[in-house]
Amino acid sequence: MKKTIILIFLVAFGLASVAQLKRNLRPADVYRLKSIGDPQLSHEGNWVAYVLSTVDSAKDKRNSDLWMTSWDGTQTLQLTHTPDGEGSPRWSPDGKLLSFVSSRNGLTRSQVWVMDRRGGEAKKLTDLKGDIQNYYWSPDSKKILFVLQDLERPDSLKDKTKNPYVIDRVHFKQDVVGYIQPLFNHLYLY
Repeated sequence: MKKTIILIFLVAFGLASVAQLKRNLRPADVYRLKSIGDPQLSHEGNWVAYVLSTVDSAKDKRNSDLWMTSWDGTQTLQLTHTPDGEGSPRWSPDGKLLSFVSSRNGLTRSQVWVMDRRGGEAKKLTDLKGDIQNYYWSPDSKKILFVLQDLERPDSLKDKTKNPYVIDRVHFKQDVVGYIQPLFNHLYLY
């Protein structure tokens, strides 16, 4: 009975708030929406780093920057502001550094960058040849373990002739990526 009353209240409240709109939603309003992702809680629990993505409709491009907010929501700081985009923020276990993945400064592949959590310019940490799938800090904050993906299929390295695509699963193609190739992941300690 209580669940029904709560549901009725939520539906009524939702309809009342829709009635208060001054205009209808337009297709161009989609470009004004912002999305938040990959929240990472600092080890002492006082801060949350996250990725805020916006759309630039003039350039037809999505941009993501790193933000940090205090746990109680009283302070919010934008940590990066570049057109290249940043993602995958990770706190170092000692709490001194915040790392992220970006292809800043015209890089062709994303690399890991680190910055002091109090602010300042980020420094490029890696120069890896593969695609970074994920990464993890060591408990002592001195090393990083990477999961890297091959640049191309191992059987295509031997000759220049491309093999035909073998479709053996339902999810064989993906937007932006194209045909999904069976590439291998490798662990790399930096």
